This record gives sequence, C-alpha cells and structure tokens, in this order.
Amino acid sequence: MKKLNKKYGYNPNNFKLSLFASFSGPSVVDGIFYINASIQIRVYEDLLKMDFKKVHYKLAELKGRPVVIYNILNNEESYENRKYYKNPDDPIVTIFTLSKNLFFTEEWLKRVILDLQSDNLIFFHFEDIRWHEILYEFKKYNIVITGGNKVKRHMLSVIKHKLALWLLVIDGMDCNKTRDSFKFEPKEFCKIKNDFTNKKYVEKK
Repeated sequence: MKKLNKKYGYNPNNFKLSLFASFSGPSVVDGIFYINASIQIRVYEDLLKMDFKKVHYKLAELKGRPVVIYNILNNEESYENRKYYKNPDDPIVTIFTLSKNLFFTEEWLKRVILDLQSDNLIFFHFEDIRWHEILYEFKKYNIVITGGNKVKRHMLSVIKHKLALWLLVIDGMDCNKTRDSFKFEPKEFCKIKNDFTNKKYVEKK
C-alpha cells in the first residue's frame, strides 16, 4: 500500500477506503437509538479483498461467542450473500455481505439492532463508504452514532476492545496499519459534515 502524505499531494477520490467498526448496544431516548462507535479507517489504492474463510479460522481461535460480520459494499445494486462457518467445538461465524442500499433499509437495520442487543460479537466492515455517509444513512432511521462518553474516552471500553479483536483477526499482531491509519488518514475520508446529534441537523461551520 502506498502511504499517503499531504506533502506529496493526492486526490482522495483516486483512493479506496476500508472502515472497520464496532458498535455498542443501543440505548433508546424518545424513540431515537443512540449507539457508541469505535472505528478505524484505512486507505488503499484498490479495494480491500478479505479472505473471509481465513477470517473465520482466526475468529475460531478466540474460542468466544458466536460472531456476526456485516460486510457492506458501496454498490448501488441490491446484493446479498450469506455465509456460515462452523467447525466442531467452534462458535458459528455468520457473514453477511450486502450492498449499501440494501443494508440501509428498515428490515436490515432492525436485524442490526437485535444483533447489537445480543451476546454475539458483531463486527462491521464498510467498503469505500465515507464516515459521514454512514452517519447520515443511520440517522435517516433514527439511529444516532456517537463517539461515546467524553469523560471516559481515556478508558478502555467494551467497543474498543471488540474493535481491537476485529483488527487482530485482520492483521494479527502487526500494528503498522493501525499506526499508518493515524499518521496518513486524510480528513476528507472521515470528516463529519453535519452534527447528527442535533435534531435540526445543524451544519457545522
């Protein structure tokens, strides 16, 4: 992967991104679902191709709870693929690969809410979808994604722990990609255009 650095100059539209996310269980206030998130954004020259069979074997090594992975593609066509992996004595790993326009529907988001309320490990991968787009699509269905409690951000939370497990499955113990995501991540890929915690959608200036 070519490292991106502003001093060399680049056009963000020429690169692809992978966004890995872990979400908390929802809390409901006045009919609005509030969910805390921990994410990592990575930039690639080409779309990331994940070997989900390999991912399954790594997840099995955790010997934990059943796992559900939502793999969301930036695809306008309706596309859905479900895969189930099960080895003897290993937890079931279910992988949903969905197009963006199918995932952000009432039917699928209800499923996501139920999964987040369960004891399963839930992981998300958004392929070449900007963070502000993801926030906007959730907000259309009264789901507000936040960064969590500001007072406790220095503490290790459950969602950060889950994101770390997700990244360990993808990278093993190699932390170079995590380091690079902080060092080279351009603002164009993750900036938030609107304050979605404000019911009036006040645009940030």
